[in-house]
Amino acid sequence: MCDPTLATVGINAFSTMSSINSQNEASLANAQNAKLAANNEYVQNTRQMIDQNRAILQNGMDLILQGREAESLAYTSATGAGVRGTSVRALMADKRFTMTRNKQRNRQEQEGLMNALQTSNEQARAKAEGRIASQPMTSFGLGDALGILAPIPKYGSKTLGINGLGD
Repeated sequence: MCDPTLATVGINAFSTMSSINSQNEASLANAQNAKLAANNEYVQNTRQMIDQNRAILQNGMDLILQGREAESLAYTSATGAGVRGTSVRALMADKRFTMTRNKQRNRQEQEGLMNALQTSNEQARAKAEGRIASQPMTSFGLGDALGILAPIPKYGSKTLGINGLGD
């Protein structure tokens, strides 16, 4: 007949290892899901940045075309009206200044988009790291061993020749 204390030790060992395996499986699944969610956020953030960047570039192109049209009209009107020299040069210089300012604004908006993308991706990464840390892996340790062997000193074991302390 099987020693009841050793049977209890065997059941405790199986239960402890099963619990450790379940914890580790849940931890791995949680980490995989957190990484997948973070990657999805990265993709979504990048797509939004691309769409916003396209809008900025399109607006910039529209401004360039409007500026060229206005410059052409102004130059033609000025020269047609007999204006020459410094006035025409000042008009053209003002137009170039406006174009340069618009280019700088577009560049600043694009830099702002890149900064926002980096911040959003850092937040997604931090969120994923927090999720992963919330369900850590575990391993068999001294406390587990003591829990498994606890019935032996209490009840003893005839097979091992150990007398128990009793209840």
